[in-house]
Amino acid sequence: MKVYDIPLTVVILMIIPLTAYSEEAVTLSGKRVILHENGMWEYKKTLKVREVKFRGIPWGSTAEQIRQANLEKPVFESENNLIYKDTINDLDTACSFILVDGRFVRGKYKFLEDHTDTNRYIWDYEGIDKLLKEKYGDPNEESELWLNNLWKNDPGAKGKAISVGHLALFSKWEVGEVDIVHILHGDNYKVEHVLEYSQKAMSVIEESLREKEDKSKL
Repeated sequence: MKVYDIPLTVVILMIIPLTAYSEEAVTLSGKRVILHENGMWEYKKTLKVREVKFRGIPWGSTAEQIRQANLEKPVFESENNLIYKDTINDLDTACSFILVDGRFVRGKYKFLEDHTDTNRYIWDYEGIDKLLKEKYGDPNEESELWLNNLWKNDPGAKGKAISVGHLALFSKWEVGEVDIVHILHGDNYKVEHVLEYSQKAMSVIEESLREKEDKSKL
């Protein structure tokens, strides 16, 4: 077994094979470390880009660190989630800090507006999308995904199409190491409007731990 001379302050969460001679590790803070065959290590060099955080909270933070950074008390709290109430672009919003193994890995906004006119959900989505484009530029991906073309040629029925699962609206930004995904979709006349932030390294950790947990149930 290789021994790496790594300081105690650099806590490794997971190791990812790169080549026959090196491996990549992810630290608690989401930084990437290259582990060499000779036992040496170094932080992975990346281009300097704007660091995106979710509400200013560093990736890998503990629940207590999140509580200390927020002035309000969470409206819901569990082992894997802290939820706060907020308003964004005049929309009532649930703000979730999702934790895996005690560390912050993903942030999520769920917009709570309830409309009788389903087209108003599209207006809400377009309002948030406009703000995101002003802040982060054009998305890397943007699409209207039609799963059923029944109302595709009727612009006034788009909201209804979303509410029954015929149509979903999707935008995605990749800003440095962070993915920002904005989705409007629905089913059975219920519409969900969400915005998620996830750091790539933390997403790898979340997926790995979820897979491990699923395997333990088999």
